[in-house]
Amino acid sequence: MDRKRRVEKVWGCCVQAADARRTIPRDNAYTGMELARLLILVMMLTGPACAGREAVAPAGVFFPTIPRQGGYPDALLEGVLEVRSGCVSISVREGVWLALWPEGYAARLADGQLEVADGDGQLVGREGEQIRVGGGEAPSERWASGLIGMEIPERCSGMYWIVAP
Repeated sequence: MDRKRRVEKVWGCCVQAADARRTIPRDNAYTGMELARLLILVMMLTGPACAGREAVAPAGVFFPTIPRQGGYPDALLEGVLEVRSGCVSISVREGVWLALWPEGYAARLADGQLEVADGDGQLVGREGEQIRVGGGEAPSERWASGLIGMEIPERCSGMYWIVAP
């Protein structure tokens, strides 16, 4: 049997023999074409993730946003919009919720107070004033961190509220 018939698949790291019982290691050196393909793949995977992470809040303010969801919880949270330890939160009698805002929302300073605006630039709430938002509780910090795509600073940990648009 000649070599062409015995080799079934060639992968970047090895050659799979036709009998599928053994793998023949290849050189660890990548060819120029393999490196180019790898670079293109990395750019395709990380480009969109980085593109959505532009600043949506003044420096020093933690204002987490989440990608738009197909559906949202439909509970109601009423409280006071606050910035505590640099974290945009909603304070209620039972405690303080770190709000996880929908993608497209942004925090801005106006007359020395923080305001939250929706994707159309319409005012949603102002620091120190009552706010009503729909949504629901995120079950854990780990889950909330996964949803926003980054670790939640320790100063902001506690309860987490997914804000519905």
